[in-house]
Amino acid sequence: MVATLREYYRPATLDEAIALLARRDRRLLPLAGGTTLIGQLETGALRDIDGVVDLQGLGLEAIRREGDLLRIGAMATLSTLINDENAGALANGLLRRAAQGEGPVNFRNAATVGGLAALAAYDSEFYAALLALDASVAIYNGRRTLTVPLAQLGPVEGLVTEVQLPLAERRGGAARVARTPSDRPIVA
Repeated sequence: MVATLREYYRPATLDEAIALLARRDRRLLPLAGGTTLIGQLETGALRDIDGVVDLQGLGLEAIRREGDLLRIGAMATLSTLINDENAGALANGLLRRAAQGEGPVNFRNAATVGGLAALAAYDSEFYAALLALDASVAIYNGRRTLTVPLAQLGPVEGLVTEVQLPLAERRGGAARVARTPSDRPIVA
C-alpha cells in the first residue's frame, strides 16, 4: 500500500522547520534527499504521516574547510561530496570512494550526507567511513546547536545541520569486498 502525503512545507529558516516538526497536531517528517523516505512511502513501511518538511531551502549544502575540521552541510549530496577537493583528499580518498560505493549515480545525486549519518544503516559503506574518520554531527534543536560524536548518536531530537570531520593525518587503508563493483559491500 502506497502512503499518500497530504501536506508539504518548505520552510525558509531552521527555526521554522523545527517548529513545523514539533507540531503535535500533525505527523510531519523531514525531507532531505528523499532516498529513504520515498522508498518507505512507496512500500507502505510508513503509515499515518500527514506530510513532509522539505529542508532544501535552508542553505545546509556547503562543504568547507575551517581550521582543522571539514564541515559538510547536512544537505550536501554524495555527488557534491565526491567532487569536492577537500573531501576527496581526506584520508587518501577514503570518503570519496565510500560515497561512490554507496549506490548508483541517481542515488548519489539525491542522498544527503546528513540523512545517511542520521539513518546509520548497518550496511552503509559511507556511514562506516564516517565512523572510521571520527565524524561528529551538529544538531540544532531550536535553542542551540549540539555537537555529538557520530558513534554516540542516538535518536535525533532536532535537525542535523552538518557533519564534521577532523582533518588530522590518518594512517591505514581500506578494503571493499562485493559481488560486483556496484553492489553494496559484503565487507568494507
